[in-house]
Amino acid sequence: MRRRLSFSATTRAPRQARRAVRDALTRAGHVEQADTAEVLTSELVTNAVRHADGDPVGVEVQADGMVRVAVADDTQALPVLQHAGQSDTQGRGIAMVNELARRWGVELRAGGGKVVWFELSARRATAVANRVRAAARLGATATSTLLARVRKISKTLGRTGKN
Repeated sequence: MRRRLSFSATTRAPRQARRAVRDALTRAGHVEQADTAEVLTSELVTNAVRHADGDPVGVEVQADGMVRVAVADDTQALPVLQHAGQSDTQGRGIAMVNELARRWGVELRAGGGKVVWFELSARRATAVANRVRAAARLGATATSTLLARVRKISKTLGRTGKN
């Protein structure tokens, strides 16, 4: 499966690209890779829109055992792998791509512009999805435990007349 898409360089482009990539991968039977591909596509399209000067942003999705998503724009400003601090509001996108993708890279186009791409393998996507599910379960368990403690403390305070 190969699908080529084009989006206007607006704030709506990342959302539109996320949906299109998820739909394409789901139709092609790559459901397990869809979550990760959706997040990474959003990061790359956001970067492209930020630097695109109004030019369209292209997205190509390929899925044939491995998933490859490529985002093209008309600038040659290269992405930079940064290590953002907790209070930084930018600088995490390429770090996420670096962490979650099997491979990623940048290709400069001869006529100008660049393509930033990433690949996901089925095994890696499954591992990431399992980590996300485990974190969600731990979060739910921690929340339940915390709520039980709050209820117990509230009952104790209610019995002693302290409010």
